[in-house]
Amino acid sequence: MSQQSPDIWRHSELQQEIRQLVTESSLAFGTPAHIQILDNIFNYPTAPEVYADAALYLSAIQRHFRHANYTEQMKLTLSVHDARANALELSMWNDAMESNSAIQIAHKLRPPHPWYASYRQAIVQLLSQSAAPWPHIEEGPLFDLNSQDNRTQQVHLILERWKLKGTSGLQQFQQIHGLKVDGIIGQNTRYWLNMSPVARAIILARNSQRLHAAPNTNFQNTVWVNVPSFELNYWRYGEHQIASRVIVGKKSRKTPMLISHIDQLIANPAWNVPYRIMRYDILPKAQNDPSYLAERGFRVINSDRSYRAETVPLESFDWPNVTILNFPFLLQQAPGKNNALGSIKFNFPNRYRVYLHDTNQPELFENHHRALSSGCIRVEKAQQLAELLMSPSQNIKWTQWRESMQTSDLRPEQNAIIQITYLTAWPEKNGEFSYRNDIYQYDASSLKMASNWPKALVMNDNNGLTNFSPTRIFSNR
Repeated sequence: MSQQSPDIWRHSELQQEIRQLVTESSLAFGTPAHIQILDNIFNYPTAPEVYADAALYLSAIQRHFRHANYTEQMKLTLSVHDARANALELSMWNDAMESNSAIQIAHKLRPPHPWYASYRQAIVQLLSQSAAPWPHIEEGPLFDLNSQDNRTQQVHLILERWKLKGTSGLQQFQQIHGLKVDGIIGQNTRYWLNMSPVARAIILARNSQRLHAAPNTNFQNTVWVNVPSFELNYWRYGEHQIASRVIVGKKSRKTPMLISHIDQLIANPAWNVPYRIMRYDILPKAQNDPSYLAERGFRVINSDRSYRAETVPLESFDWPNVTILNFPFLLQQAPGKNNALGSIKFNFPNRYRVYLHDTNQPELFENHHRALSSGCIRVEKAQQLAELLMSPSQNIKWTQWRESMQTSDLRPEQNAIIQITYLTAWPEKNGEFSYRNDIYQYDASSLKMASNWPKALVMNDNNGLTNFSPTRIFSNR
């Protein structure tokens, strides 16, 4: 980097900003490059060249998030190569040094989202609480706060740290974490009660980095699905319109993260069964029960183009002996009460071939854990969402189609953005954070290092960092 204005890197505000950004990024990633940069900052806390190198590294991470695909951004996939500065970063910082605007450039390295300030403040608060040992609740049978169980004392201590009290406080804690609100301490509640401030800081850091990818739509016309919370929300003109429970992909068939726009609604859709579902789910059932397909309205077709499709009679197959190797056909399920897509399908352009849809199994929305699908998203309030996306005249036509069981489609008047995200922690209006289980284990690698972070790590002392060795912290990764 240019040495014409080295004094800019001695500016205390710029150094503090870079230290904070590097610490947040290190909590989130813990890559070898992060370790080296943190070591340099700790060993040479006032050296200007250390902050110049750190600024270039942060710039390269930001570039990575701009150019990686959205799923990689949400998973926080990052390699050493991605985090190498290029000529553009070098030029940007050289220009900033010449114009004495490096602090403004550093601020631009923050994730460009209004939620980021809440994450930053909460991370600092959590790390400042990390010096005191965190109580630990041992494994054992289910219990509540009225039980004759020695572990209740530890629960009370933890609730006190959360400024909560008694069974009502425990239920509030469960609600914050998306748990079953029953006041009973089982495996999931115990997991979250045992989570230390440092581990929570890592979760918040991971999610704050995901904001690099999340566009700030100001909720003008946005359907937002957050996979870990099993929930869909729709905003229009900044006003919240609807919240709905959803069912997302199971761990083996993950729902992808994406940004698109809903451009088609289909009433009474037929379901063209994807190859993977046909192979692993439908054909084995047909082998065991030859009447399975007929009872559920499936037909066998020999083409995936409807205008050339030819139906093959179901009775022409020896179903107990059918396998994917001797079945070069497609399956399609007719519209109706048994159709897996229900009565509505929401299409949006994407390379994963996923979509939103209704369901013929509404009882599954009562499940607390709803990672049950093969990747597409089932919406409990699909009909209400469709009505909100359509104009009054479209709604009239839509009602006629549904009642006649006619398969028809239209382009909704509200060309809403759809954003499928993976946030395991986010700020609420009251400033507090909600947490959810990491159902796809995208945060697991970072959480493994939580116990290695020093208990005294804070970011609001004189240097913004305490005296410890990042190499020692991350050496067991």
